Amino acid sequence: MEIYWARVLELADSLDLKSSERKLVWVRIPPRALWKSQSAKCKSQKFKSKVKNKQFQIIPKSKLSLLPHIFPNRRMSAKRIEDPLGLLRDLGGYYSCPKDKKGRRLGPLVGYAEKYFASDGSQKQWVGDDYVNFAMAEENSLVLRDLAVEMKRLLQQPNLRIGNFDTFCGAPLGGYSFATILGLVCEKRVIKAEKKVTALATATSREQSEIVFARHEIHPGEKIAIVEDLCNNFSTTNQLIDLIRSLGGDVVVIVCFLNRSLVIDSSFKEIPVINIVRKQIPEYHQDDPAVRDDIAKGNVVLKPKNEWPRLMAAMEKGA
Repeated sequence: MEIYWARVLELADSLDLKSSERKLVWVRIPPRALWKSQSAKCKSQKFKSKVKNKQFQIIPKSKLSLLPHIFPNRRMSAKRIEDPLGLLRDLGGYYSCPKDKKGRRLGPLVGYAEKYFASDGSQKQWVGDDYVNFAMAEENSLVLRDLAVEMKRLLQQPNLRIGNFDTFCGAPLGGYSFATILGLVCEKRVIKAEKKVTALATATSREQSEIVFARHEIHPGEKIAIVEDLCNNFSTTNQLIDLIRSLGGDVVVIVCFLNRSLVIDSSFKEIPVINIVRKQIPEYHQDDPAVRDDIAKGNVVLKPKNEWPRLMAAMEKGA
């Protein structure tokens, strides 16, 4: 499977002049690439002869950055990701609530997994404007490969001084895919921790669980790199560190795609935190003045992944 990237870029400007909306790209695989708006009516018979009876994949013009990661030539090496969060956005994995010029929300707030006790004693979710859905990256092994290569580069920084380590440990569940591909790229052992439910959720309490190693084991003296997709309050990470230490292992570094914590930056419990993206994402109690009006109006999606198409549509409309 080959794609001629120079051909894509060469045709982009000339063919886009015939486009009415400048929104979509037609990419034929293999062997040529043609740029054309889906709704444009091109009168050029020469162009029509090229597209007639051919198979094309429609890619939004705003997502051209995905091409080298999604459809690389098989002989190509991994592509350096210049804007990792932008790449995830182009994959449909990043929501940022659109706002008008006065700061009013044009889309819904989103709920986060973490909960707090409200003044009435009930448990409520924290909410905010941004949501990173790393599952969209997990669906594409080549994107994961490129992210893993970038993480390998970060881990090899001379000023990091973490030394050699033996194993990547995927934290449940978001760290599983990333840990696997990191193990392949870095040629390291990979293990995965699991969550074991110890008490079911009730009307007044959350589900209780603990971190365990049911499928894999920690070897005494083993140096471990914990892998997460996203890090925020580091609660799961903290449990995993304690478990690994209790089994004789040594956690030497924590790696993640995104560290969105407001307070934890480059280290946690004196362990280095290495992230591909560092972006502080504010979160609010539901009665916070910054969000309470939207909460009162029902302008919130508490389970973002369950209504992901709605969020993507809101962001596109707001843009």
